[in-house]
Amino acid sequence: MTRILLAVLTGCGLAGPAAAQPKTDDAVARVLADWQARQGKVKTARYVLAGTYEYIAPIRPGDSLPPPDARVQPVRATLLLDLERGRYRQETSGHLLGSDGKVTPTWATFTYDGSETRQSSPPELVPHGGYNLIIGKRNDAERGNTSVQNEYLPVFFAHGIVPTVHTPVIVQRLPRTHDPEDWLTVGRRPLGGRTFDVFRTEPLPAAEPLTDEVWVDPDREGAVRRFVDLVGGRPWLRLDIDWRQTPAGWWPERWTETFTADGKTTNVVQKWRVESYEYDPPVADADFTIPVEPGMERVRVVELVPPGTGMDPGRPPYRVYRITTSGEWVETEAKGATTRDGTELPPRRWWDRWPWAAGVVGLAAVGGWAWRARRHATKTG
Repeated sequence: MTRILLAVLTGCGLAGPAAAQPKTDDAVARVLADWQARQGKVKTARYVLAGTYEYIAPIRPGDSLPPPDARVQPVRATLLLDLERGRYRQETSGHLLGSDGKVTPTWATFTYDGSETRQSSPPELVPHGGYNLIIGKRNDAERGNTSVQNEYLPVFFAHGIVPTVHTPVIVQRLPRTHDPEDWLTVGRRPLGGRTFDVFRTEPLPAAEPLTDEVWVDPDREGAVRRFVDLVGGRPWLRLDIDWRQTPAGWWPERWTETFTADGKTTNVVQKWRVESYEYDPPVADADFTIPVEPGMERVRVVELVPPGTGMDPGRPPYRVYRITTSGEWVETEAKGATTRDGTELPPRRWWDRWPWAAGVVGLAAVGGWAWRARRHATKTG
């Protein structure tokens, strides 16, 4: 799956980014220092976001748009970040769009507790092959590859966490540092009455080289005003962020994400605003997990494979369980790991020794989305 990218719009048409000039070390060092300083401002943060998702043109040939009265859909999200311990919770409500243009309301919750991911979704999806809960075991910094959706990146910008083609925002390992050698200085550019330092990352080699362009306000603590993804030099995704001053410093207030699949025609526009923001709220372990409950019909448990084993990380082994009303785990399906050459191995029986006897009670004591994939990350679920 390819990370969604947006086109840059200038005036009435599309415009590519300015050619990069030789790197200015002082400018690069200054913005990286600003982002580092942002990382130390708060330890935890909670955001409540609201916005709209507008369909303008089909993304793929043959797909249909929703009816005219359904082309603007409401969306909401609540994000809880534990920046000190690397934990995350995301609750979203929105919709699914079928290739026939049908819009179906949906919701999802995703958690990461530092070693394990969990994702729940509506039970009505279960009869159609969905799951009540997906548990990602051993989903740590070494193996995990769950990306943050592009529309939520401004929240991470606020905390000095800025992705690039070299260091994407992965839940399991947030990019807290950057190599200055990865950056080129484009120059200073005016936008909306202010002047910004514009940087571009060194291209990531690919059939069509990947790069990012970042417009930074040096007078507002390194606030990212514009973030552009480019593929083969074509701007496909753009985030434009408005900032406001708060007791914690300059913080994002609202933003627009524009997606252009072919680099020319705008397909989707998302508009988001921050309804509320709380910095350093108290958090508990239960905030970063989702409990297993009696009566769940399909719970999928996935164990990610470690690197260097010859296994395909995109096809890890898993088991599916039905949780009885008494809390018993009943296995209904099992699949082994798959090698990189496509050979599927039998399920490992040692998995059965995992302490399911703790059951629902034990898992519930520990605690208590549908992600789009990215250029460098795996979609959850």
